[in-house]
Amino acid sequence: MPIDFSKLINLNYLEEQPPTTMAYFLSAVVGLSIVLVIGLVCWRAARQPAIKGHPRHVILVLLARWLCVPSMIVLILLFFRNQGIMYLSWRLWAVMVILVWLAGIVWIAYWVLVKYPKAMRAHKLSELKNKYIPQPRSTK
Repeated sequence: MPIDFSKLINLNYLEEQPPTTMAYFLSAVVGLSIVLVIGLVCWRAARQPAIKGHPRHVILVLLARWLCVPSMIVLILLFFRNQGIMYLSWRLWAVMVILVWLAGIVWIAYWVLVKYPKAMRAHKLSELKNKYIPQPRSTK
């Protein structure tokens, strides 16, 4: 069954109440749960003290934010849709979250392709500079 994207501009389609059968519900919940777990793993990896201050830390934080928050919001919206809660079960909200999610993915790609190489060069330069700066001796 092909997806008809032309319905996404029809407000009546986006505001319609959910059907009584939820055939898509299980696969969407499983997929979003996997995305949420990946985001939590990125968040956990970003909390490592060895990686803080490194440009890779920024990538992990961005991934954690843009994977966890939207997937939790869409999971909550799927719950509302499953329960048939008026106004909160509209498809419109999920489409808006997905559009924001896509904007976040574009932002992450921009950061990785444009800003990350500059940040990596600056980080390597500061590591090289700090390598040759004498460290103060600790007195005991």
